[in-house]
Amino acid sequence: MERVTFNEVNGVAHEALAALFVILGLLLLLGYYFGPNREVRFVKRNEGKIMLIPSAILLFVLAAIVGSGLLG
Repeated sequence: MERVTFNEVNGVAHEALAALFVILGLLLLLGYYFGPNREVRFVKRNEGKIMLIPSAILLFVLAAIVGSGLLG
């Protein structure tokens, strides 16, 4: 029986987490393009859409940090 070390398991986990962050970021960008267009009030519609872009950017940055292994 072969022993699995923590580093082997951890390597797979952080790649999957980075991929998940990218997928969630893409979903937020899709939400921006196909988002709250039926809202009658222009300000509320813009507020709902504007907050999606910074959130997606943060997820892409987190994916880059986690995927590169910068945290260890």
